[in-house]
Formats: sequence, C-alpha cells, structure tokens
Amino acid sequence: MNNSVSPASGFSKETRLHVSKLKKLLLANDADAVRQGIEIARTLGDVRVFDYFLEGVTYDGLRIAPARKFVSTGTSWQCLNYAILGLISHAPEECASAVEVRKKVKVLRVETAGLEDMSVFEGLRRLDLSGSGMLENLVIL
Repeated sequence: MNNSVSPASGFSKETRLHVSKLKKLLLANDADAVRQGIEIARTLGDVRVFDYFLEGVTYDGLRIAPARKFVSTGTSWQCLNYAILGLISHAPEECASAVEVRKKVKVLRVETAGLEDMSVFEGLRRLDLSGSGMLENLVIL
C-alpha cells in the first residue's frame, strides 16, 4: 500500500509527511496504531487533514460508509471503523464532512476495535456494537 500523499493534494511538504504517517497508522490492522494515528490527527488539529481523510465518508441511516481511500486497503473492518469514528469524533467544527455525519447519525451499527468520544453524535439514540470482538475496556455511563 502506498502511503505517500501527492503534491497535487495542496498540502505543504511538511503536512504531506504528517498525512503519510497518519495514513500508515490509521490503516493499520492494529488498534493501538490506529489510536496513535487518531491522537496525532487530534493534536495537529488541521481541518485540511481531517477533510482529506473524511472526504467521501457517508452515513446510510445505519452505518458510516468509508471514503474510497479506505476501501480495499486490507485493513480489518474493525480497525477501519475505529479510525473513521475517531477522526469524526475529533475533527474540528470546520470539517464539513465530520459535522454532516455527526448531525445525521441517530442509529449506528458498527464493528469496531475502539471507540472515541461518541458524545459528538448528539442525535445518537442507539448504538449496536455486535461483532466488535476487538473492542476492549468499554465503559458505559
């Protein structure tokens, strides 16, 4: 898998390097690597980086569908969903893709390796985590 980011993306050289590193972490088959990628993206806080990863992510009334750049990467669905949920959860308010999905989600069925702050999904009424065998340390409030 090619983790490099094209100069045509409009990112500076430094940002392209960050995005390439994030791509490698977010598309890993390891929940700890994905968690690290989410944390780096959150720390960077660059809306353009979140836009890059979340462009094309949609919600179909039950599931969040990944953007094309995430499909066919060989990453397990549980890790992939964890990456997408984490990015949506921590994206700045200026990230239109994340805000749109956050507003639409009422019912969510997801197989995931981890969860981030789900409170950003203000309309969430039902969360189905069946099939999330990699999920550990879930705290229910």
